[in-house]
Amino acid sequence: KALRIQDISTLYALRTFIRDLHCQLLELHKANNEREPFILYRGQQMATSDFNKLRASEGGLLSINSFLSTSKNENVALVYAGNTNIDVNETATLFRIIITSVQRSNVPIARVAALSQFDEENEYLFSMGSVFRIQKLESLSNGIECIHLQLTSDHDPQLSHMTSYLRQKFHGRYDLTSLGRLMWEIGNLKKAEEFYLLAMEKETVPMNIASLHNQMGVIYDDIGNHLQALEHYEKALTMKQSYLPSDDPSFAALLSNIGLNYQNLGNKNRALTYLKQALAIAGKMSKPNPEILGSIHNNIAGILDEQGQYDEALQHYREGLQHRLAYLPSTHPDIAVSYSDIGFLYIEQEHYEEALSTLKKCLEIQQNSLPPDHPSLVVTYNHMTLGLSKLERYEEAFEIGTKALDIAIRTLGDEHEQTQCLQAMLEMISNEL
Repeated sequence: KALRIQDISTLYALRTFIRDLHCQLLELHKANNEREPFILYRGQQMATSDFNKLRASEGGLLSINSFLSTSKNENVALVYAGNTNIDVNETATLFRIIITSVQRSNVPIARVAALSQFDEENEYLFSMGSVFRIQKLESLSNGIECIHLQLTSDHDPQLSHMTSYLRQKFHGRYDLTSLGRLMWEIGNLKKAEEFYLLAMEKETVPMNIASLHNQMGVIYDDIGNHLQALEHYEKALTMKQSYLPSDDPSFAALLSNIGLNYQNLGNKNRALTYLKQALAIAGKMSKPNPEILGSIHNNIAGILDEQGQYDEALQHYREGLQHRLAYLPSTHPDIAVSYSDIGFLYIEQEHYEEALSTLKKCLEIQQNSLPPDHPSLVVTYNHMTLGLSKLERYEEAFEIGTKALDIAIRTLGDEHEQTQCLQAMLEMISNEL
């Protein structure tokens, strides 16, 4: 259950047990001599809202964050699928999983029928992190929805690119700092804060402590505690200045974060000063870092955008996007951020159709790469709501705005500025319905 609902604290406490189970599956996987392709089935009742998200993701990837029980016996799976007519909010679902090669699987798969209490089910168990390609969806004559999946391998181009990027991102580390970073990546800001604070208590190396202060600053900026974020950035800067030359490449990301923080605090001139310093350092790197350059250009564009310098802002947004497209996987959330910001700029220029087209690109990436309640979706839905309302498509605007508000309340809280802005916008839209 902890894996399914992503109860991170419980998972951290159970990490030794989870690792042991994974290793046992790995040994069984290595001993599996099945060479021919075969099909596995899994039946379950799925929330209709979750099923609709899968329907919208046809052709994309589906990642499973828990151990996955399946069967070679389709009839067994159909029993677990149940009947859609029992509850309109639930959909009877049958997963049909094509396994072309067990040995080429990106995660361990093991036949565990001999270890199961119900050996007649002919059970196969996948370890955590299985990734499947959603091939197609079809409605069966018995009212069950069938989702055709194919297990990906390390040779799947889209998966390989993203996996390689993430391994590089985390530098092969599996500690509290990496866990905090992962929580931030998936939008769980409170858990990210919790693990970074735990890491800070244990850390003794000044360079690592400075990095943690920088990450804490990012967390508090995202939460909306900008003054608290600035305190951490300043601690990180002071520590780095004590042992590094002023043009060290590691200053680029920190100075960019400080610039964004001052923008959040309303001090645009000071923000630009820090961002230009960051850009100067990043531009002198012997090996340019497209990720940092993309972020800096995007942050500079944001300030120019607020100042009404739309043409210059668009130039920086596009330059930032090009850096990100050249370096990042095509479904990376940072690329979505660029499209989101460009879409909002088009709204400011009253190019509403172009804005919505750009925001749809953003949303497509986010729906394929982020959890369904990630705070970044609040921003995208907010922009789309505004664009639709400008086109007087009020019903669509209200529907999408309501989605944004629901996520904002659950992830950011009632008092967050984005939540309050959405509530005000929805009130105005409701008056037009």
